[in-house]
Amino acid sequence: MPPELVGTHTVDWIGLKNDSGEPYKWGDSKIKFVDPNWSKSNVIYRWIKNSTNDTAIVGETGGTLSERVNDYISAKFGGSTGSINKKAFVEQHKLQKNGDFLKLEFTKNISGFDLSNRNERKIAEGLLIAHYKPYLLL
Repeated sequence: MPPELVGTHTVDWIGLKNDSGEPYKWGDSKIKFVDPNWSKSNVIYRWIKNSTNDTAIVGETGGTLSERVNDYISAKFGGSTGSINKKAFVEQHKLQKNGDFLKLEFTKNISGFDLSNRNERKIAEGLLIAHYKPYLLL
């Protein structure tokens, strides 16, 4: 995907691959040997509705992408799962009934921000939320 200009900041979104080397969609298997990006940490990610490319969620993690995705796909009601994880889980199940799905992208670089610094990563996340207006966060 070509870089996008967000305000005055450039963002390069990177898609992830599943264990077959295909673009990752919610619930696919993920293997770090097929796509080493699953091991990336200190990133900002976004879940996107495949059929419309609408941004559903923008988030950040200091952990690995693989760990964060596991939190989303294992979300269930009634447990200690966070509300955003639950919203994403419910959204995916609605989409799946219509042959649609959420796909995942991430960025390791946002011009002007050091994403290895938690405070700067959170500020950059806020900037991207304001820009994309993720429909599950509104």
